[in-house]
Amino acid sequence: ACEIYSDVDGVYDADPNVCPQATLLSEIDYETMQHMAAAGARVLNAQAVEFARKAGIQILARKTADTSGRQTRISADAKVEVGHVTAVVGAPDASLMHGPIQDVSSLLEDVERLGATVLAMATTQSGVLLVNRAQIPGKEHRGLEAVALAHGIRAEEVCALTLVGAGLMAVVSQVLGQLNDAKIVHTMLGASDGAIALVVASESLDQA
Repeated sequence: ACEIYSDVDGVYDADPNVCPQATLLSEIDYETMQHMAAAGARVLNAQAVEFARKAGIQILARKTADTSGRQTRISADAKVEVGHVTAVVGAPDASLMHGPIQDVSSLLEDVERLGATVLAMATTQSGVLLVNRAQIPGKEHRGLEAVALAHGIRAEEVCALTLVGAGLMAVVSQVLGQLNDAKIVHTMLGASDGAIALVVASESLDQA
């Protein structure tokens, strides 16, 4: 096992600084934790979680000098609740790259080389790529703008909201309905059983 001590007592289902009702997750499977880290949760590094998964190392996230026993255990045998949103992650430093993408593979390689994380993509006549810039040194957007220019597409700064869990295709309509009821303008860019990725206005990110 790898024990990680910090100033928080584990991994929460949302940022407690934004959502006072956020609760501690006592256990998470590797895949869900990787989705959360890639989406912008700052507790663990996605590559570190992948290394732990391949090596069969469980991760225990705890608070330094806390003897209460509160912690989050990340492992392969963590209970997974299907059709349930495990966590919500906001990324204020995201970019939306869009236009006629000619070489998807080359574009993804260039984005990855910068250190950015792809949150969602659609390759139609006009492709769309939603990218989290948090891993780029200084959260620079100019690097992504240069990449976009080289590929003949555009990059604009946006905010992203990612819902992580299992069997999430069953709750997409409910999620969109809740955002509509709250009058939060949003665009859904990707949905799978593991994650739902949306673009929201910067002033609405915390509310979303």
